[in-house]
Parts: sequence; C-alpha cells; structure tokens
Amino acid sequence: MRQGAAGLLLLLGACGNDPLPPERPDAQVKEPGVVRLPERFEFGGRWAASPAACETGWWDFGGDEIRTAGELGCSVVRDERTTVSAKLELTCVGEGMPSVERWEVRSADGGRLSVARDKAVPVLLTKCPEY
Repeated sequence: MRQGAAGLLLLLGACGNDPLPPERPDAQVKEPGVVRLPERFEFGGRWAASPAACETGWWDFGGDEIRTAGELGCSVVRDERTTVSAKLELTCVGEGMPSVERWEVRSADGGRLSVARDKAVPVLLTKCPEY
C-alpha cells in the first residue's frame, strides 16, 4: 500500500513539471535547422526599381492581374509556380495595343524580385514598404 501511495505521489508530482507545452492543433512542428519553403512562390503587392520609385514607377502584382504605372495592364492566363519562381502567360494592353506575353518572376538576392519578360532585359524590383 505504501508503494502504491508513493507511486501516486510521484505521478501527481510530475504533473505540472512537464517542460513541453500542450500540443495545439494549429501548432506547426519544426525540426531544428530545417527551413521549410512555402508551398508556392508568392510575390503579391507593389514593387519598384527602388524605394524612391514606389510612387511613380511601380508594378502592382495582385491575384490574377498585374498593373504598372506605365499604364500596362495584364491578366494572368496561366500561372505555373514553384517555391522560388512563377512562369506567367499574360494577356496585356499597353498604349491601346493588346499583346500576349510570357514572364518569369523569381526571387532575387536581398528580398528583391526579378521579372524577365519576352525579348526584354530582366528587371530587378524591390518591395515597396507602404504597400
């Protein structure tokens, strides 16, 4: 009987001393040293060649549309993404002229975005802090 009581006291004494927090259904398990990439590359928001250009020279990436301050408006027709890039097929209208374009948008050093358009030099963009 004494052994049973002592065991019960040890068991009760251990309650509350558990160093691990209770599991939550929304908690994400993270392994030390493992960086998990997002399922899809996300690049939404306003971007520009420099922070100073965020007011006048912006590119706005949102959902299935892309707009630029230069009055180019595009609708995304096809969107193939990996964790670090997106290949887009777009229908665009700029200066009243419709066109079909293919762009590759990818993550670049320093949190920048590289946009490679058909027959154009890739452009490096920086995220606009206010958008």
